Amino acid sequence: MDVFVSRQKKIMKIKILIIHSIFVEPGRALSNLIKYPVFTIQNYVPEHHDILIIFGAHNAGQALLKLNKSHNTHYIIMQSEQLNSPCFNNPFYKDLLNISMVFDWSYLNIHLLKQKYNINCKNIFSWCFLLPKQVDSTINTTKQFDIFFTGLKTKERIEMIQKLKELNPKLKWFVDLDYRLTDYIKLTKILVRCKYVINIPAYKGSALETHRIIKALSCNCQVLSPPSADIRLTEELTPYVHFGELAFLIENINSLEKKKTITDYKKDYQDISVEKFKENIESFKRDKEIQN
Repeated sequence: MDVFVSRQKKIMKIKILIIHSIFVEPGRALSNLIKYPVFTIQNYVPEHHDILIIFGAHNAGQALLKLNKSHNTHYIIMQSEQLNSPCFNNPFYKDLLNISMVFDWSYLNIHLLKQKYNINCKNIFSWCFLLPKQVDSTINTTKQFDIFFTGLKTKERIEMIQKLKELNPKLKWFVDLDYRLTDYIKLTKILVRCKYVINIPAYKGSALETHRIIKALSCNCQVLSPPSADIRLTEELTPYVHFGELAFLIENINSLEKKKTITDYKKDYQDISVEKFKENIESFKRDKEIQN
């Protein structure tokens, strides 16, 4: 008589894990779209065989590698950093990327990750954000500022902002270079009151900062940006962003025609990207269940 020994199937759960506070909003927005639960590093309790979609993994490379060994945890990394960022000097982060399914927001980054570190990316991902009324139903959306910028304080950014202010002194600016707006609720309440957001790259030759751009669009702001080294991504976002020399754009700001809105972006770009992403992660889950 044949004896069949059944093996219990390991239960794998897909979860979204946010490791840094600046990714709380995109993590929650993605959770709303793909219907997987979202956790922060403060409330996540590891379970064996979890599949984690991670925002901010560069801050916890070593800990995540240990969790992979102790709990057989699998990772889908939302790679969010510029390749000339110091985090790529950290061998733990690169090791983590090598054992994970990786998505990046930039075609240029995808190419350079392969070229420099032999790290393969599955695909590009689209940043997702909540609409202002989802953040605060009573939010004041009256436009009170002309230009908004927030980001890391650098000598080049300070000089550029001063130059732009002098070119069109009538414009009213809101500038934060001191990380006062890392809380997405505070950031949203300021952004909805601004007409334009400018993008000033922190690094030369860097990928296009779509995190800043899409957040601005979600708050009904127009975006001014120099073209980036990521030519393909610049072309794809041209319907939604005023690309050009910032000095020219600021001088001629009153004659700029309106670009497409967040509603257009979601319909034409984000919805397609998110659907492909969901298909990819569900396929990843099936493959891991078969292997285990």
